[in-house]
Amino acid sequence: MKDIFKLLKITLYWTTLPIFIIVIVFGIDYLFLPATFKSLGIIPRDFSHLSGILFAPFIHANLNHLVGNIISLWTLLLLLVIFYKRDYWFVLVVTTLLSGLLTWTIASVGIHIGSSGVIYGLAAFIVLSGFIQKRFLQISASLMVFFAYRYLITGLFPPNSTLPDDISYSSHWSGVISGIAVACITAYFSHKRRNNLASKPHD
Repeated sequence: MKDIFKLLKITLYWTTLPIFIIVIVFGIDYLFLPATFKSLGIIPRDFSHLSGILFAPFIHANLNHLVGNIISLWTLLLLLVIFYKRDYWFVLVVTTLLSGLLTWTIASVGIHIGSSGVIYGLAAFIVLSGFIQKRFLQISASLMVFFAYRYLITGLFPPNSTLPDDISYSSHWSGVISGIAVACITAYFSHKRRNNLASKPHD
């Protein structure tokens, strides 16, 4: 029973901590420093704003932007901690930094904010990892994310009649590329760990 409570505690803590920080940042920005934090986002190829890679995922333009992102993000974080607990922080941190760096490198002019790049990165990671690692439970997570989040595909393409023009498509693509890269990296080390365990002599 203690192990179950410990697992629940870890799961809730790991998944709600990023969401809590995002909500607190939005609250401070909205109530006390209107629009101040938005200038801390990613400004492509501006070396004076490289810090935006760290700050951008925590900054949101308005309440709709915030709510839409934190619901998707929390769900993906929950799946990540359930199915990839060992690699949770590595996947989250590297996906966040890599997607931000790619956005800074390839995005169009403007200030890019929000956690959508991280969302696309985690979704891509979970969808791909299950099939790369060929494990039943992880494949089930892959299928869940693919069917539940297939609407994200529309966010990868240029503006049309159903999507607003202020969506950062480059950050979405950056997230997908980052998620794929991290999935390949973790699959490699997971395979290496399994081989090392298999090669150990048994008593």
